[in-house]
Amino acid sequence: MESLLLYQVIVLIMAVIAVVLFAVRYKNGKTNLSTFVVSIVFWLIIVAIGIFPESTTYVAQIVGFRRGLDLVFVLAIVFLGYLLIKINMRLDSENEELTKLIRKIAIDNEESLDDDKKDN
Repeated sequence: MESLLLYQVIVLIMAVIAVVLFAVRYKNGKTNLSTFVVSIVFWLIIVAIGIFPESTTYVAQIVGFRRGLDLVFVLAIVFLGYLLIKINMRLDSENEELTKLIRKIAIDNEESLDDDKKDN
């Protein structure tokens, strides 16, 4: 086997660090199983592309692209779009929960103010 190039070693190191970080997050309950599995699959694909860069050209031609780099860019854009949608949905959910909490606190404070006025 040929020796690995510098970028291939860097990709391997980054992948190992990322998988370890996701494993720690999963162990601590900060991420769910599906996110953990998807992230491991993602980093395995990155490692495969890093070690066998010519494979992207082969897969790209099967899918209909001329070059492997075109396929990688399109997949990266799709992935980033997915992340943006997911983050936006999470923000909407957090905003909704925050609004409900603020309303509940406001109602509770109004009720306690009414009780204080009745006592005086």
